[in-house]
Amino acid sequence: ADQRQALTTAFAAALAGQHHAAVNLMLPTPKGAVRSVWAIAPVGRAGQPGGPIEAVVAIGQDQSKIDLLQQQIVRAERLATLGELAAGVVHELNNPLTSIVAYTDYLIRKHIAHAQAGSGIAHEDRGRVIERFVRLEQSRSEPGSGLGLSLASAVAHLHAGELRLEDNGPGLRAVIALPRAGPQALPAP
Repeated sequence: ADQRQALTTAFAAALAGQHHAAVNLMLPTPKGAVRSVWAIAPVGRAGQPGGPIEAVVAIGQDQSKIDLLQQQIVRAERLATLGELAAGVVHELNNPLTSIVAYTDYLIRKHIAHAQAGSGIAHEDRGRVIERFVRLEQSRSEPGSGLGLSLASAVAHLHAGELRLEDNGPGLRAVIALPRAGPQALPAP
């Protein structure tokens, strides 16, 4: 009813000689309502200002495709923004991970050099050294807290793997063995 009133008012204004701004209407169709825009203008005046109006011209345009394109543009902009956000998150994660990988590589090289020169751990003490805060008598004068091997063992177990302590001849070799596919679910704490 409001749309019919708006259209009637626009035609009445055109018949009175006034040009009317565009009128937006929702027209019912078998597939649902379609938004259309109508331009309505008077024609006539018989060559005289204020002369009689001979006709009213109304031109309507279906806006449904334009509305659909606008929705697609908004969706594409949202996806682009999401992509930029994801790239930023990945970048922020990659920076510290690169440092961690480099430092881990340094520690492995340092540990291997120490293991080759060290005296190793007796076979009977190997089960005990992966417990927290355990330090063997021969290493009490060295810096450390007794947490290194226990943390390595905990990380290996968290990833469904194991820490093995082996002879390096001379010294000790620590091997972390992880499954190829990785854990399916984290174990309960």
